[in-house]
Amino acid sequence: MGAGLLVGFVVSFLIGWFLLLGRRRPEIIFVALGTLTASYAAERLVAGWAWVGAGNGMSVYDFMLIGSYELEPGPVFYYLCAALLVAVYLVSRTLVRSQFGLVLAGMRQNEARIAFFGYRIQVFKALVFSFAGAIAGLAGALYTFHEGFVGPGSMGIALSTTAVLYGLFGGVGSLIGPIIGAFAIETISFFLSDQDAVKGFWPIILGVIMLIVVVYKPTGLIGFLVSQRERIGTFGSPDRPLASKSGGKHGAP
Repeated sequence: MGAGLLVGFVVSFLIGWFLLLGRRRPEIIFVALGTLTASYAAERLVAGWAWVGAGNGMSVYDFMLIGSYELEPGPVFYYLCAALLVAVYLVSRTLVRSQFGLVLAGMRQNEARIAFFGYRIQVFKALVFSFAGAIAGLAGALYTFHEGFVGPGSMGIALSTTAVLYGLFGGVGSLIGPIIGAFAIETISFFLSDQDAVKGFWPIILGVIMLIVVVYKPTGLIGFLVSQRERIGTFGSPDRPLASKSGGKHGAP
């Protein structure tokens, strides 16, 4: 798990350095395509690297040593993952509520204004990009141990896209949204794949459900539970129009 955290952070930092810390401020489409390209390149690299099993992948130990305790996949491992999920959520929430998080909220609303105040917004993006990579590395280590196997597909575009869909389906701009999205998508997938009537084309049904939610409810599933202000917090929300503030006395312009 420690190796997963470290490798995830270092690799994400190097990719973030290349994509975000150039002389010119990159466009969002450049960053999006850059991450997809890096994912594809990593998949092709692993597929041809014999040291890690190449296209056949590699098996991992079916037990984990924590001190002198031998942990195997099962209920105890589930509780370990749940505890780590809570820990990551609390760390992320602390980060969001800090001064660093206030800068991120300001960048989300108006990058130019935050840059005018002297903040190096690309550095902040690279830092939070690296932090997300460390979390992904930890999750990948736990997933590999659970499956007992890791292959090139674990680093490809398909899994990267799935992670994005978790966020979109649950609700971006919040910490709990991607958790809700992952739980909902995996639950629906498990239910549909177990139905004989739709076993051959259940991914299409799942895709249609996800498309409907993303198109008609851009805030995701969490938008059904909380308001826009509650979702993004008391800071970082758009200001009310000037007309709504002064219309009562002076009328709308």
